[in-house]
Amino acid sequence: DLVICSVSETESLQSRSNLLEFIAECHWQIESEFNRRDTREILIDMSKLVLGSATHKLFVAAHSDGKNRDILKQVSELAERCSGHVYFAFVAHPGDWGKEEPEPPKVYEWLAGGWEPLPSTTEAR
Repeated sequence: DLVICSVSETESLQSRSNLLEFIAECHWQIESEFNRRDTREILIDMSKLVLGSATHKLFVAAHSDGKNRDILKQVSELAERCSGHVYFAFVAHPGDWGKEEPEPPKVYEWLAGGWEPLPSTTEAR
């Protein structure tokens, strides 16, 4: 999991020479869960995005053998409760990374109460 943020500083109350850093603004909050057998784990980790104040929030999960749409439907209520821009990405499971042709990533954005697929991108090879 990853957070991208800006920090600021304030003077320590215990010592005038020490500055203490704190998170001033959260830009990206990224959570992931690769358990393909239990969507409960996805809901638990995606709940962390509801808690955060990031401008952009991304959840990453493994492709789930034809259940991607069901997973998106299940997490819709959480996406609705998130502030900021919310994205959900399905990627190849780490156990599939050694395969010749893993399923390509699919990324969706939560817009106007529903998941919209983002255009596919092709990396230079």
